[in-house]
Amino acid sequence: MINPIFFYDLFCGAGGLSHAFVDSGLQLLGGLDFDESAIETFNQNFDGRGLLGDIENEQVRDHVIQFLKACPAIKGLIGGAPCQAYSLSGNRDILEKRAYYFEYYFQILKETQPEFFVFENVKGIKSMEIISPDYINKNTMEIENQELKEALLNLRKFKDLKRFGSQRELSKEESNEFSRLSNIGADNFKEIIKKFSIPLVDQLKKRGIESGYNVQSMILNAKDFGSGQSRERFFLVGIRNDLGSSYSFPEPTNDPKTVKEILGDLEQYEHLREEMSEGDLQTFLESKGIFNHVFTRHSLDMVKKLSELPQGANLYKNYSDAWWRLKEDAVSRCVKENHNGCHVHYKFNRVTTPRELARLQGFADSFKFIGTKSAILKMIGNAVDKNLGMAIAGSIKNLFQEMEKHGGNCY
Repeated sequence: MINPIFFYDLFCGAGGLSHAFVDSGLQLLGGLDFDESAIETFNQNFDGRGLLGDIENEQVRDHVIQFLKACPAIKGLIGGAPCQAYSLSGNRDILEKRAYYFEYYFQILKETQPEFFVFENVKGIKSMEIISPDYINKNTMEIENQELKEALLNLRKFKDLKRFGSQRELSKEESNEFSRLSNIGADNFKEIIKKFSIPLVDQLKKRGIESGYNVQSMILNAKDFGSGQSRERFFLVGIRNDLGSSYSFPEPTNDPKTVKEILGDLEQYEHLREEMSEGDLQTFLESKGIFNHVFTRHSLDMVKKLSELPQGANLYKNYSDAWWRLKEDAVSRCVKENHNGCHVHYKFNRVTTPRELARLQGFADSFKFIGTKSAILKMIGNAVDKNLGMAIAGSIKNLFQEMEKHGGNCY
């Protein structure tokens, strides 16, 4: 029998990736995140193994490092830095310190030397460029070159004002500033930034190699591994060099689930919305092992609008994934944080519940989220699809089983 494979989850959030690894038979040591609701949820589902702390804080990082060094059984480090700075749907603001949090991940990796690591993020990371570490303060993650900082600030301001102008009328002061920045030109700011920039993925691989690992990277889609949504994620996986082994990504199973297959059995509880109070309904559902199936109460006007929305269409033109009506006979579009903008149910004239979104992400019904509805939707949207996570965890487990059979060498 294979020896236990222990792991620690950095930037753990609510624990989507840990959920996948634990259900694949690996053993959780703990997790770190700065979000209180996320850690409360993590602790609810993983026997209090979460640590609330900001990875920017040197004392927090040192605590994690010392904890892991004191665990002789540790085999792996998993997790992914906050994705907001890398997402194609966001502003991709490399002035944000969060864009450089990966450096903390690799600092902890280098100092603790587990046998493997898994770093994951949004697919947009592949085309992302960041500022070279030569111009970043390693302790504060602040940009130190003044010319570069001014260019980044001006580009951020230009993008913000352009976005504001598409949503509302700019004030006189805003309009004058937008004209000034437009006259200089966004391309001029980008040209300055380009001089200081490097591809992010190259830097991630470099950090893994410098830490002593044989690294492999790939973008995988959850729908290719039994999920009910199309959700692409970037994975960088490393095996420590002295183990003499190389990692191979799992082959797609090509068995996507339809939305109806995943959510259909919950239809039986819909009539209870009119028959029971919200509190009694949640108590009843929880007695069935279904948590967080909380319905949104829409206005009559909104219900009418939703009743006219066909499957596979958006309620609002400016949204791509939010307010999109699910197609029951297909996979869902990517479940995202979307600032509370959920998908619309394929059958009922309402948005999806947190539990329905969690199911599309692969979470078990017994996985209980703690916090406000807004916080829960954010946790679910930021999580790793469980089916995809289990494919990665399973391939790592298989590799270590083979290594044990062959005395630690498995090329």
